[in-house]
Amino acid sequence: MIGYEQPLSKRVGLLIDWFSGANRFGYVSPGITIATPGKSALTTGYAIANHGRGKNALFVYYGKQF
Repeated sequence: MIGYEQPLSKRVGLLIDWFSGANRFGYVSPGITIATPGKSALTTGYAIANHGRGKNALFVYYGKQF
């Protein structure tokens, strides 16, 4: 797995992950993360399978730091 995150502003960032699973060299997942008030973040993106379009997926995550 390789990941890269690039801040675009104080609260918004671009992220790209590459996972090498289920093969023909895995998945590429570009996304956007938005910092929300209260030490939390909302991340959304799209996982693109390198081994067939039927395995692509939209994802949305919400996380909170304690």
